[in-house]
Amino acid sequence: STDPKAYVGAISAYTELGEHEKTEKTYLTIIKTFGAHPKTFLNFAKFYLSWNKKDKAYDYALRAFQADNNLAEAKSIMDKIDKRI
Repeated sequence: STDPKAYVGAISAYTELGEHEKTEKTYLTIIKTFGAHPKTFLNFAKFYLSWNKKDKAYDYALRAFQADNNLAEAKSIMDKIDKRI
């Protein structure tokens, strides 16, 4: 689909159902379809953090922050993970 709203709905549903693998695949499809976007990276980082995948959460938070250093939430995620490692 070329409508990003369809993907947002899918992510919401998969997240609610605890379908982590499907959520992850949907995020990867969004990036492949619509390109790299800092907010998508940030959302992906938050998803990985909730899934307790700290390495991936850090990587995507870093990508988000490098693309838009105004994303304080991305920096916050990196700082939280840095303190846990």
